[in-house]
Amino acid sequence: MRDIKLEQISIQEWDLPAIGTHQIGFGICPESGLVMQSPSPTPNQVNTYYKETATYINPGRQGDPSTTKVKGLDRLINTTIDIIGYVPKSVFQVGCSDGYTLKRFRDAGATSVTGIDPSVASHDIAKNLYNIDTIVSIIEDYEDKTNKYNLIILTHVLEHLFNPVENLIKCNGLQNDGDWIIVEVPLFERNDCFPPGMLTLEHLNYFSEGTIIETITKSGYEPLFSGKIFNHSEYPVITVIARKNNNFKIINCNDYIRANELLTAYVNKEKQSWKNTEKKIKDRVIRGSSAYIYGAGIHTSQLLAFTDLKQYLNILGLLDSSPTKWEKKIGSLTCYKKNAVDFKESDTIIISSFDSENEIYKSLTPLIQNGVKVIKLYD
Repeated sequence: MRDIKLEQISIQEWDLPAIGTHQIGFGICPESGLVMQSPSPTPNQVNTYYKETATYINPGRQGDPSTTKVKGLDRLINTTIDIIGYVPKSVFQVGCSDGYTLKRFRDAGATSVTGIDPSVASHDIAKNLYNIDTIVSIIEDYEDKTNKYNLIILTHVLEHLFNPVENLIKCNGLQNDGDWIIVEVPLFERNDCFPPGMLTLEHLNYFSEGTIIETITKSGYEPLFSGKIFNHSEYPVITVIARKNNNFKIINCNDYIRANELLTAYVNKEKQSWKNTEKKIKDRVIRGSSAYIYGAGIHTSQLLAFTDLKQYLNILGLLDSSPTKWEKKIGSLTCYKKNAVDFKESDTIIISSFDSENEIYKSLTPLIQNGVKVIKLYD
C-alpha cells in the first residue's frame, strides 16, 4: 500500500523527537483518493519512536482517563450493544495504550480481554491501574495460532499503520466467521473541524468514509454500521462496526477530487495558521529573549518547522511531563524535566500543545506566580 505513487501536495523538513531531521510530505492516492503521508521515516524509526518516546497518557492525571475518553467509551460500548446486541466475550485490542478501553469492555461483560501496544509505559499503567496484561509489541510482529477473538478493537490505530489492509487481514485470521471488529479513525472530512497540526508524523493515513469502508471490505469484513462525529474534542472521527465475512464484495472508492480539494485547502490554511501563531508569539516576546517550549512531541516539530522561532528567540530547551522524552532532542534542543530547570523571571515558556494546553498551563501556575511568562497558543 505504501508503494502507491501519490500526487504530492506538500513536503517540509521536520526535526523529529528521537528520530532526527526528516522530510515529511502528504499526498493523494489517484485511485481511491486516500490521503497518505509520504515521504515518511522508516517503519523501524516510527516503531522505535512509539516504543521508546511517544506517550498518549497525561501524567498530570496520574494515568486517569480524560473526561473526553470516558464519554467516548460510553458511546462506543453503547453502539456495540446496539449493533451487535451484546458485548462479545473475548476481546482483543490493537493499540491498547493504557488499557482503559479493555477495562471498560470487561466491566460491560467481556470475560477475556487482552491487547497489544508497543509502549512499555502503557503496559505498566494497564497492569497497575486495571490489572490487564498487555503484549508489548506491534501488530505487524504478532503471531497467535491458538486464540480466536469474538471482537477486535482498532480505535485510532489504522491511521498509524504503514499497511492497514495487511494488518486487518491479520486480524481476520484471529477470528471465526461472524466475529466482529470495531474500527475508529480520524475522519478527513470538513476542513472547518480540523485542529492545527492535523497533518502529523503519527498519522500515515487520512480516511474519508469511502476509503475506510474500502479498506475494511478489502480485508474480509462486512460493514454493518458507520457513524460520523464532527464535534469530537480534537478532530472529526468515524466509527465502523463490521463482521467477518470473506465472501463480502469489496466496496471500491474514488474520493480523489474531494480529497484533492480538501487537502490543498487545509495545507494553505495551515500555512496561514502557523504565520498567525508566529506573530502571536513575536507580539508578546522581545527578539532574543530566553525561552523554553513546553511539549517535546510532534506539535513542537511542526512549530519549529513552520516558524522562525529558533532564529527569533534564544530557546534554551524543551520541557515535558513524560519521562520517555527527558534528555531526548528535537533538532539541537534537549528536553528537560520541569523541576530540573532553574527558571528566571525573564524566561518565557511557550506551551506547544493543542489538546493539553489548559492542563499544562495549570501545572505551570507556581512558575507564573514567580514571574515566568507563559504563552498559550490557542487559548
